Amino acid sequence: MIDYHIHSNFSSDSTMDMDSACKRAIALGLTEIAFTDHIDIDYPDPIYTFQLNIPEYLEAIERAQHLNRDIKIRKGIEVGIQPHVLDDTLDLIKDYTFDFVIASVHGVNGEDLFNGEYFRSRTTDRAYEDFFRELLAMVEKFSVFNVIGHLDSVALYNPQPLVYNHCCDELLDRLLMLLISRGKGLEINTSGYRRQPKGPIPSLDIIKRYHRLGGEIITMGSDAHRLQHIGFKFEPIFEKLKEMGIKYITTFEEMKPKQVPIP
Repeated sequence: MIDYHIHSNFSSDSTMDMDSACKRAIALGLTEIAFTDHIDIDYPDPIYTFQLNIPEYLEAIERAQHLNRDIKIRKGIEVGIQPHVLDDTLDLIKDYTFDFVIASVHGVNGEDLFNGEYFRSRTTDRAYEDFFRELLAMVEKFSVFNVIGHLDSVALYNPQPLVYNHCCDELLDRLLMLLISRGKGLEINTSGYRRQPKGPIPSLDIIKRYHRLGGEIITMGSDAHRLQHIGFKFEPIFEKLKEMGIKYITTFEEMKPKQVPIP
């Protein structure tokens, strides 16, 4: 049981302190976690300011490591990527040592996914096409990350239930093959079970597609902002992965991957 997407109160949308999160993870029997608090420059929703005092944040993780020796605690971060902030994002994180970096898209073309703004002027097909096209362009330019977080977040944030309908398979394959060629992976984010589409993000179809193309780097993340969501719905995902022939999930130390057998 390894949860590689946990937000503490260093993220402006979470009030969970690190020590409580660690104790909850230990009580659940988790063996390894990563704190992945937000940096999201020019986030398109003015309600949230996802800025981070990185030295203070890393010191807090080190204290948590010292106080909770029964579990491995990794220094992670979730960076929000948009085309116009890639250089600024790199400048913020390049001088620090992280174990693990998630790159996530929370807005496309300056429009917020979370509050539904992005979907008001788009059909389902256009919502997917614009999302995958912009993400592909960013992955071509930005490489300081290990996995793409909640890749199918178009489904996660759409006000209406939405499942990927294969409208952009060619574009998606180009994206997945680029990730594979650069040694990058996908996160399976179980927060989708807590809202529509009531399943993992990305969908199991996309995970299967990534695996068939040769992708091997898969991490598990609850995207927990509250204690009760740590490790949420991992066991059914493990069973689905094994049915696909996927035998390992991935952990990281100082950005280097390690394959761990699925229990």
